[in-house]
Amino acid sequence: MENDVITLNISDNEYINIRYTSTIDEEFPIINCRADIYLVNFNNHSEKEIGNANFNLYNLSFFSDANDLVEAADADSGDEYVTISAFTKLIPVDDFVGKLVSIYDFKILEEYQGNRIGSYAMEQFIKYWSINDVDYLVLIPAPLEKDLQELQRKKLIDDLVRFYTKFEFENINFEEGAEPILMRNKNTI
Repeated sequence: MENDVITLNISDNEYINIRYTSTIDEEFPIINCRADIYLVNFNNHSEKEIGNANFNLYNLSFFSDANDLVEAADADSGDEYVTISAFTKLIPVDDFVGKLVSIYDFKILEEYQGNRIGSYAMEQFIKYWSINDVDYLVLIPAPLEKDLQELQRKKLIDDLVRFYTKFEFENINFEEGAEPILMRNKNTI
């Protein structure tokens, strides 16, 4: 997966270029991935990074049970722990096979939002992980901005849920009052 490149034309003189890089976690069987999103001008070949996303790839066959997977997620971050814990509650232990990717920190610079670049990038992420035979994509649809008032945060989360729902993500966090955790399962699409 090192330095895979996906390109999308978005106008007559500009295109989106997505570059993937990956590293192997030293402690757990996880591949840490990053996708950098560039706007490239055909005419002068200039490029500007306009977004990125981070991913963790888990091959579920490397984990003896759900607790092993949750422990690996907990070592990464608190959000990863929450996301993977919700996933393990939903998927029966007998079905604990395949590959899982958690998506975090997906962002497009504000001045490039609203131009379908985020949608193009998400379509390409889904295609990329499908080609890599990933069964499950999971994420917490949380705004990256800090210091938001509760109503602002809730509205942004609702907007993100609507965005990801277009890509067949469904809420898997059924705890009362909890923020959503979304999953896309290629086996049920």
